[in-house]
Amino acid sequence: MTSIQVRTPFSWLGVLSGVTTRSSDFSFDNPQRDQQIDQLLLQEKCFPQHVRRAFMRQTHQDHIEVICTQGWKQPQKEFAETDGMVTNEPNVFLSALGADCASVLIHDEKNRAIGIAHAGWRGTQAQILKKIIQLMHARFGSQAKHLQVGIGPLIRACCYEVQKDVAQFFKHSVASRDGRLYLDLSKEIQRQLEENGVSRRLIRDSGICTMCSQRDFFSFRRMPNETRRHMAFIMLPSN
Repeated sequence: MTSIQVRTPFSWLGVLSGVTTRSSDFSFDNPQRDQQIDQLLLQEKCFPQHVRRAFMRQTHQDHIEVICTQGWKQPQKEFAETDGMVTNEPNVFLSALGADCASVLIHDEKNRAIGIAHAGWRGTQAQILKKIIQLMHARFGSQAKHLQVGIGPLIRACCYEVQKDVAQFFKHSVASRDGRLYLDLSKEIQRQLEENGVSRRLIRDSGICTMCSQRDFFSFRRMPNETRRHMAFIMLPSN
């Protein structure tokens, strides 16, 4: 099997993390998905047989699962109608699929906990970022001011035209250009993170636009009939 191409805009988080490119498809419809994840783990010098995997059936909402693998009968589990996950267990591979929506990765180094959120405009409007910060505090004692956050590839303000029904929710992050409205989703995500206590210096944005990066990433806006997806991932090491 050929190697899995991975971009690592989150390497500063200090945990296994990254985002795959469009050279591989990690959608649920791809029968090679599990083998590709095995290959990815091997590339990252991890033993696939030691890793539990949590997948989300994303619905652009705000439900978040706390991942506890005790009692799992299989090495992987899918969570229906879920757009966020958190865990403090090592060797648990959290992933989110994307094709314009943001994947937001969170690491609490002090309390050894991680989180991942799939944040499109609907999830962002539903405050999924606030809710994942609150959940990590409730379950792991995480303090927002200590969280390290990475924002993955997403459709940027250069390309993300929206209508008034969407723009009304994001008055701080919408600009008018040539009579059209454009949403800066990354700006809104960062605004909400800071509003909920995350330090600006601990937020880093990949700066990648999925719509513009035709060679490297999938984009629903660019290819509305495309069902393939790239994948962001994060995992705590065992030590």
